[in-house]
Amino acid sequence: MGAFLKNELNKTSLWGSIFQSAGIGVINRLVSIGVRTITIPLLLNYLGVERFGLWMTISSISGYIMFLDFGIGSAIVNELIGFYTEDKNGRANLLITNVLFFFLGTVIILIVATLIALPLIDLNAIFHLKSLIAQHEVASATFIALIMFYMQLISQIVLKIPYTLQKGALTETYILIGNLISLAGILYGVYEKLSLPFLVFFLTGTMLFAAALLIFRLIRKKIYYLAWEGVGAMFKEIRRISKVGFHYLLMQSAGMLLSSLPLTLIVSYHGVGAVAFFGLMSQVMAAVQIPFTVLQQPLWAKLNQFANLRMREAIFSIIKNYVLYAFLYSCLAACFLIFAVNYALNIFLHKDILIPLSLRAPFAIWCACGLIAGGGLGTLIMALGLTKQMAAISVFQLVVFLVTSYWLIPKSAATGAVWSIVFAYTLSFPFIIRLVWLKIFSNRHDN
Repeated sequence: MGAFLKNELNKTSLWGSIFQSAGIGVINRLVSIGVRTITIPLLLNYLGVERFGLWMTISSISGYIMFLDFGIGSAIVNELIGFYTEDKNGRANLLITNVLFFFLGTVIILIVATLIALPLIDLNAIFHLKSLIAQHEVASATFIALIMFYMQLISQIVLKIPYTLQKGALTETYILIGNLISLAGILYGVYEKLSLPFLVFFLTGTMLFAAALLIFRLIRKKIYYLAWEGVGAMFKEIRRISKVGFHYLLMQSAGMLLSSLPLTLIVSYHGVGAVAFFGLMSQVMAAVQIPFTVLQQPLWAKLNQFANLRMREAIFSIIKNYVLYAFLYSCLAACFLIFAVNYALNIFLHKDILIPLSLRAPFAIWCACGLIAGGGLGTLIMALGLTKQMAAISVFQLVVFLVTSYWLIPKSAATGAVWSIVFAYTLSFPFIIRLVWLKIFSNRHDN
């Protein structure tokens, strides 16, 4: 595969696999939004307020479960790309098998621990359930949800394999299929008036369905096969990867805190009413960023491939174009967020919404920082394997946010929270630029 890649990676093919994956990724995100638009009112009407609230509470656990991968899921990406680029397919399959078996063992332990612990917990008291049907379903619904969340430790590994082969479109296609299977299951469950545990299985099953279908294809096409050298070799491999994985875990932890703390701090100082506009603008910004968000995983894979092939000119070309287009798109996004977002929300929500300019303007800057510094240069740093430095930058951003929010949020609520995030990005930007410059740009002619 390495010789093939070197022959095929010419000027016209730099963005080919990236755009193909991103194109299907955009469709995928739109389908996901469509599925939520259909299922949320449907489930709220069918389940009622209490059981729907129960499901929403259970679903919030999923983000914390992913910390149990210890950053290994991200740490193996660069290694797999390197193996596939150098024609070391057997070594790649051994790494995948070791990681999958390790997480399979982890999932089994977690399931056994859940079976032991769950009956000892008074879930009715924790969730303050009143209806008999909710009390009857809470234990089984929670157990099924937890199993599905645990299984994501395995499915996330499988879904990353095509990206490391520069075939991210394959992953996005199967996630799209998983979304449609989930939608079909939810609609069937509501139509047949089935229980909440049945619905939870399909509500949480998108990634598992996608991974199961994908691994079957990879095995059938002989892209992946089991390669096993024993338990000792597996743990040795896991210990080695976990050293890099710790840096990713640090990044994930800092990133999650940076995204969740603003809401918590706003509520603690000003009450829940003060977070409404912040929440709305956050959702709008996330939607606006979709065209570039879907580029990050295939961009990471392509940049790391070029780094392995020592194609600095190709890396420079991609990053230069990415930053240029991200800047231009950020200008358009800023115009929308500053001048048009109130009109759009009024039409979509059928309510008179008036988000003040003092909040819209910093959100526009935050959007640009995320697209350029996070999506482009941050992705490049991870693709180059500079995980220790990126972890340090992530922690620095979190510290800056905490310091500035201490002064700004009590005075300015949501506006203060956004400016705190903007300051965190802005102050870290020179370090990111210097890191990228020293690693790539200053030596871009040394191929």
